[in-house]
Amino acid sequence: MTKILAVLFSITLLFLSSHASAQWRTKSGEAIPESNHVKSANGFNAMLLMTPDPNWMDEWNTPSIYDPQFTTASEVSLGGQLNILAILSNPGLDSEKLANVSCDFSVQRPDGSYSIDQKDMECFKTKLEGDPNNLYMTSATLKFISEESDQKGTYKVSVNLHDKIRGVSLTVSDSFINK
Repeated sequence: MTKILAVLFSITLLFLSSHASAQWRTKSGEAIPESNHVKSANGFNAMLLMTPDPNWMDEWNTPSIYDPQFTTASEVSLGGQLNILAILSNPGLDSEKLANVSCDFSVQRPDGSYSIDQKDMECFKTKLEGDPNNLYMTSATLKFISEESDQKGTYKVSVNLHDKIRGVSLTVSDSFINK
């Protein structure tokens, strides 16, 4: 059975000091420990989220007075799907408030071959009108639908986010089992 966790996605970024050191924190202010899928460096923050929710985009686009709720999963069965999402916060901005983040996105099959291995793709280049500390969805998203012809076993997902303004790169990774 797929291990599913309810995740409250109301993560708020709080600064820890005046020298732009920041990390992910819960809405109540508790520090979220770094892991393979949650990273911070020099004020830049990246997260990898895998959700089986087919309507994740509707949840993401809820009004800001609501906290989006996502279910996460680390397994998928025949006919099931996982949506793989790269999220960031506090990208560097140029003088015109333009963020410029590129991504290396890869999914490695159980046999070591790659179903995707995209380098230096533009995944978040935009003028920010809102607070840079808000959460932002990158274009580095992928829907994996388990089909009969797909290899069974562990798939490794990796996204390396390069903040070209701030000069910081963060690699977030996770894995899932295709049953």
